[in-house]
Amino acid sequence: MTKPRQRFIVPHRGISSVIIACLMLRSTQAQPNSTDVELHSLISTDWEFQLQHFPALSRFTQDRRWLGTWPDLSREGIRSMEQNARNSLVALRKINQSDLSANALLDYQLFERELLNRMEEISLKAFLTPFQQIDRFGPSALNVLGYIGSERSPLTIDELKQCVRRLNTFPEYLDQQIQLLRDAKAEEMFPSRERVQ
Repeated sequence: MTKPRQRFIVPHRGISSVIIACLMLRSTQAQPNSTDVELHSLISTDWEFQLQHFPALSRFTQDRRWLGTWPDLSREGIRSMEQNARNSLVALRKINQSDLSANALLDYQLFERELLNRMEEISLKAFLTPFQQIDRFGPSALNVLGYIGSERSPLTIDELKQCVRRLNTFPEYLDQQIQLLRDAKAEEMFPSRERVQ
C-alpha cells in the first residue's frame, strides 16, 4: 500500500523582499528622468505598504517604524496583499519601458518579477506553509518565540512603547498563526517531519 503523496510548496519569499530594498537604495543614487521617477515612486509606495502590512521585512532594513505591529495573516490581510500586488502590477505596466534609463529598466524588470512572485505565492497558498525562519508573512509558527527573543532591544521610550503594544497584540497574531496551521492541515500542505525538525 502506498502512502498518499505529501504536498509542500517552497516559495521564493525572503530573497525578493531584499531585492525591493536594494531597488529602494539604487533609486536614490542617480539623476532619473520623469519616467524613472514615476517607477521609483511606485516601488517606494509598494515598499511602504509591505513594511506596514508585513513588518517582519523591516529586519532587512532596520526600519523601526512598525515595531508595534505583527503581520496581518487574516484572510482579509492576505487579500489586501494580493490586491496591492495586482494594483502595483497594473500601475507598473502603464509605464512605458522605452522611456526608462538602463538602470530603471532593470529596476522595472526586477519589480515586475517581485510582483509576479507575490501573486504566485498567494495563488499557491504559500501563506499556509510558514515553516521558514522568517519571510514576508512574518516569523513562522514554529519559530515565533525565537524571533521575539532575537529582536534588538528598544533604543528609545517610543520603541519600548511599540514593543509593549506588539506584545499586547500577540494573542491575536497567534490566533492567526493557529488558523493558518488548521487551514494548512485541511489542504494537506504540511512539510515532512524531517524538514520541520
